[in-house]
Amino acid sequence: MDIITKSPQIQLKGKYQSTLALMLLLAGSFLACVNLNASPLSLNGLATYSDLTKEYYVGALYLPEPESSVQKILNLNQRKLMKLLVTANRWSPRAWTKQWQGNVAINNPLIDGELQTKLKLFTRLLKSNLLSGDLIIVDYDPAMGTQVFINQQRVLASADMALFNALLATWIGKLPPSREFKNRILSLATDTQAAADTQKLYTNVVSNERKNVIKHWLLTPAQIAQAKENKRQLTRQLQFIKARLQTQKEAQKKASEAQAQRLKQAAQQQLVKAKLDRERREAKKLATKQERERQQKYANLKKEKESRLEAYYYRDLYVWQLRKTIRDKITYPAWAREFNQEGIVDVFFTVNAQGKVIDIEVDEDKAPKLLIGEVVKSIKSTSGQVLPPKKLKGSHWKFSVNHSFKFRSKEQTLLVRPIKPTHLSKVFEIDHYQVV
Repeated sequence: MDIITKSPQIQLKGKYQSTLALMLLLAGSFLACVNLNASPLSLNGLATYSDLTKEYYVGALYLPEPESSVQKILNLNQRKLMKLLVTANRWSPRAWTKQWQGNVAINNPLIDGELQTKLKLFTRLLKSNLLSGDLIIVDYDPAMGTQVFINQQRVLASADMALFNALLATWIGKLPPSREFKNRILSLATDTQAAADTQKLYTNVVSNERKNVIKHWLLTPAQIAQAKENKRQLTRQLQFIKARLQTQKEAQKKASEAQAQRLKQAAQQQLVKAKLDRERREAKKLATKQERERQQKYANLKKEKESRLEAYYYRDLYVWQLRKTIRDKITYPAWAREFNQEGIVDVFFTVNAQGKVIDIEVDEDKAPKLLIGEVVKSIKSTSGQVLPPKKLKGSHWKFSVNHSFKFRSKEQTLLVRPIKPTHLSKVFEIDHYQVV
């Protein structure tokens, strides 16, 4: 996948002259090897995309002429192009889907129709991991529409500009990856970081091996079936050879083990006899001691059990009230429905003696970000609203909330109010929830 670029005309002085020279040299060297038989494009800006401190790619925007106005760029009905050079060692399909769906959702209005379908397809393009050096290009041409290429293989196409602009909005929209990222895309920087990113972009060469990987994504079902069949036949042959060798090895092992077992059993028989005699003596002595302790333990156990049941009851009562209150506040995010996002969200949080939430823990890899955010928001909104029972011991407690987001079922795990222990039912006292 190639483009024709025009070098930006920038006047610099001092320490930036060498940096600019390098950038212009790289851009100039690129001219000789790129051509799509289309209108020439200039590098408008480039920036490094990171998520949770992990760098994923260098992104670059190409336009017919340099432009810093977001609205003018989006309205421009001329050739424009987005280029993403993967720099992460591994970019999984799951991470790709999660990042693009989240960024699209927060930078684009809720839409219907063909664009929505194309965006869903884009966010689910990957069939395997992307690796460092892989190249993604999103190319808009008025005559061709929007085309998406991965390692020079076309993987998606749309007849208009809407898909291109929806993806570009994740870079220069209202909520870009960062303010610095947006500024670098809208105006070509001249610092050492820009020079380094430019060098990565223009010196990268996609290997034939990586091109073939993407080609494999595009194979027909019949081609995939044949490849799987060939692999199965080879696997069966290897398994047969392995099984035969394993059988021989196991036969030898069993013979050695049988001999060792016979010798071991003879020695154990002598040990068992001596052990039985010793155990008879010790058992008689132990039985006398246990009988004396049994009566004392019975009284202690009853008291401990009642204390433990009381502690469990007040904790479970508080957990029930918290989970009920949080669940009542949870709604299904609209964008999550549009992206067909489902999942089970587990969130751990800590509450102090005043009923305030002081810490929230969540594994963001187990569910889509939109679903996790809805549960976290509901937990925060309950802070200070539900007070712990006065008899709940401690200064802070850690709880969890489990919520299932499913389209076909709105039912959640049944929240059962804890049953009061029998010994507490005989006592008239007041807590935060009822007269017991």
